[in-house]
Amino acid sequence: MVQESENGVKLRIFQSGYCLSDGHVVNPKARRGKVCFYATWLLIQHPVHGNILFDTGYTDRFHSATRKMPYTLYAWVTPVVVHKEETAIEQLKEIGLSAKDIDTIILSHFHADHIGGVKDFPFSQFICSQKSMEEAVAKKGWSAVKKGILPDLLPDDFVSRSKALEELAQQEIDHSSGLVMYDLFNDGTLKLIELPGHARGMLGIRVEHTDGITVFASDAYWSLDTFQQRILPRQRVKLFFDSWGDYVDSSEKLYRYHKNHPEEQLLFTHCPQTMNFITGRSAKIN
Repeated sequence: MVQESENGVKLRIFQSGYCLSDGHVVNPKARRGKVCFYATWLLIQHPVHGNILFDTGYTDRFHSATRKMPYTLYAWVTPVVVHKEETAIEQLKEIGLSAKDIDTIILSHFHADHIGGVKDFPFSQFICSQKSMEEAVAKKGWSAVKKGILPDLLPDDFVSRSKALEELAQQEIDHSSGLVMYDLFNDGTLKLIELPGHARGMLGIRVEHTDGITVFASDAYWSLDTFQQRILPRQRVKLFFDSWGDYVDSSEKLYRYHKNHPEEQLLFTHCPQTMNFITGRSAKIN
């Protein structure tokens, strides 16, 4: 998908690998069976602020980061398939962009399927929420695994290259839904959305473009179908969610927002329907 705003903003959606999980966890009312959680991410090309990634998908570093206990448990729970040519850095090369061309990487949260490629971008500035950053750099061992964090995926200079969203933009509240947003460049093109619950300080993003507005809501839900039917995941996810209460609250706010703004395209990172908008190569399911 390529979308262009009146002021030149372009949006592309890519996919880098996937993990396998139980379908009945995503939708307790559905039949059992394995489903693919595709690791999708965004390339936003802004005429003023350059090339911006929203998340990075998987790389093979996931496997090296989970070789030792307790991190091996992460790989057992979410088996990952990713091919070198699917990684963000390789797909960007195919469209003429190198690591040096990526000015900013916005991290929705710090689970491996969202930050797996950050080490491939040694020149980029990182933006994330203050809460998610603090947790990511503090957690190690079992406490990290419980929160879905693999410390080895972060570069050594991560903190020095990172900015907390709250330091960069003013908070605003969408009164129709209660969602908290941050107009990152103060021009309306990119608004980051607080969606805590699945992970601490998790962010979504709202992008304006010529054909309308896309809201990429990260892991606030795992499929558009369950969101539209208001089917929450099986509650055993409480074992690794940051806060079930915050998750339910974010879900309700997002539902109200979508109801009040039906013209805006709503997508989720792992939803099968998001794959319909993929620009890059399709997943290779073995």
